[in-house]
Amino acid sequence: MKELLILLALSLGGCTLNTPISQLDGDIEEICTDGLHSYTFKGVTRRFTVVTSTDPDQIYSWCGSDTQACTNGRTMWLPSGPTCPRAAAHELNHVFNQHYVDRPPVGNRM
Repeated sequence: MKELLILLALSLGGCTLNTPISQLDGDIEEICTDGLHSYTFKGVTRRFTVVTSTDPDQIYSWCGSDTQACTNGRTMWLPSGPTCPRAAAHELNHVFNQHYVDRPPVGNRM
C-alpha cells in the first residue's frame, strides 16, 4: 500500500518513471541484422542503421573502446549472435536519449 501511495504521489506531481527498452521487448531480435531499421518507443519512431560483426576486434575498431556495442544515434554497431539482443536494447536506449542506462542502479552506488 505504501508503494502505491508513493507512485500515486509521484504521478500526480508530474514525475514519470523511466522504463528502459529491454532485450525482452518485441522486435529487438529483428534489429540484430545488418541494414536500415526503425523502432518505436513511447510513441516516438527512430530510424537507424545496424552493422553487426562476430569479431570483437572489429567492434573495438568501430567503437574505439573496450565495449560490446556502440551507437552515434544514427548507426548502431552490434555483436552478432546470442549477445546481440541485450546490446541492441542497451544501444536503443541511447538512440532514444535514455542515457541513464549507463548509470549503476541506485542500490549499487557506493
